[in-house]
Amino acid sequence: MFINIHGRNGKWNNNKYLWLREHFTDEEIYSPQNDYGNAHPEDIIEDLEKQIGKAKAENKKIRILATSMGAFFADILNIRYPEITTVMVNPSFLPFVNLRGDDEVPLDICREYTALFGSYVLNGLSDRKHLYIVCAVDDEVIDHKKYTRPFLPPGFENISFTKGGHRLDIFDEKLTRTLLPLFGANQPH
Repeated sequence: MFINIHGRNGKWNNNKYLWLREHFTDEEIYSPQNDYGNAHPEDIIEDLEKQIGKAKAENKKIRILATSMGAFFADILNIRYPEITTVMVNPSFLPFVNLRGDDEVPLDICREYTALFGSYVLNGLSDRKHLYIVCAVDDEVIDHKKYTRPFLPPGFENISFTKGGHRLDIFDEKLTRTLLPLFGANQPH
């Protein structure tokens, strides 16, 4: 079972979902549509944890693929469930910064993101051997040297850099060859 968590202003059927559907045809994919600016972050996590609980009860292998702001939630899940393989693409560990620039987002929602950041991201610097991160060196939204690297455990090595901008094309052959083994799949022919 895969959990696909889209980024801000993304869709449940984003290109990561389509990529999973293409490469893991027999797998269940849970890909909710999230409204990050209005939904309470704890409600989003609760929904994702329900899916994890169901999958665990059915002895399903669980893997998470998350993009940008969705990676904030994937990071919390990886801290709570370190045994789950989690791949983050261009992660945004500071969503409250991005959301606060939008006057439409209620302040209480931004505060909830800030509290979760303090509780999990800052305190989650333990062994993260099932966490993998892919960052675009030419990401026009997130400077990963400033806003990603500092929030990873010291000596964290499961990070790779590629070109492709913030909306990184997951169908790129090189990226596919990087991601498939992380999810336990064979290389394409």
